[in-house]
Amino acid sequence: NVVSGRAGDEEHSRTVLPEVVRGHGGTLEHLDWYVAATLLRRVDRAVRRLKNDWPARTDALVAAVEAATSGLR
Repeated sequence: NVVSGRAGDEEHSRTVLPEVVRGHGGTLEHLDWYVAATLLRRVDRAVRRLKNDWPARTDALVAAVEAATSGLR
């Protein structure tokens, strides 16, 4: 729920994910895949809810996926 296509989502994801990894003992195998899939499944919400800014939210979610997974490998 940290990422939903709003401004600041990328920063939030960069803050939260390292804490999740740390809380699970420092390593989580295939976390990059899981994070990407979890975030991408939220892309349709803005469209389904007929948000006026759905294209921007979609772009923001995709950017958040890239930011959240960039340093996890």
